[in-house]
Amino acid sequence: MNYSEIFHFMRPELTLIVTIALLFLFDLFAPERLRRYFHPLACVLLTVQILVNIVPTPDSGQLFGGMYQYEPMQSIVKSMLAIGRLSSSCNRTNGCGARTPPINGENSIC
Repeated sequence: MNYSEIFHFMRPELTLIVTIALLFLFDLFAPERLRRYFHPLACVLLTVQILVNIVPTPDSGQLFGGMYQYEPMQSIVKSMLAIGRLSSSCNRTNGCGARTPPINGENSIC
């Protein structure tokens, strides 16, 4: 097993980790005036992640002694889930054109 196999078969997971790390670093180190760009940056990074992973690699394989199995259909399913997440998180209106108010309280994690 070499590193090129890991990057080849685990491309969706690695691009998602890079996306999360970039958002974490932006949120941690960005000045207060730039934090309003967090949501658009998240949408752009998630779109890039989807575009990188929408076309699956044509071959199947396994990594780490068979503990990670890859089939091309997995990449398609992960891209469909990411598209659903992108459409729900980047749509900031409630359907009537009004902005959705922020939720504060114990149920705000959803």
